[in-house]
Amino acid sequence: MATTTRASGAPPTAKIGFSGEDATSVAADALVLAVPPGVDGDTAWQGPLADVDAAMDGALREVLRDAAFTGKIGSTHVIATLG
Repeated sequence: MATTTRASGAPPTAKIGFSGEDATSVAADALVLAVPPGVDGDTAWQGPLADVDAAMDGALREVLRDAAFTGKIGSTHVIATLG
C-alpha cells in the first residue's frame, strides 16, 4: 500500500472537531451521526438525524433501511454522498 506524504515529508493528518451547529449547515469532508437503536422505527428519526435525512431528500433513511442497519451499539455504516 502506498503512503502519501507532504512536501515536508510528514504524513497527512486529519483534523477532527465537534460542533453544536446544525448538521446540515456545516462544511466538512465527513459527518458522523449517532444513530440510536431502533432506527428502523419512526421514533429514532428526530433531531440531527431527521435534519440530515431531509436535506438528502430521504436518502439517508432509505440507505439505512436497505442495509438493514439497526443502530446496534458498535455498528457502523459508511454512506458516500458524492458531494
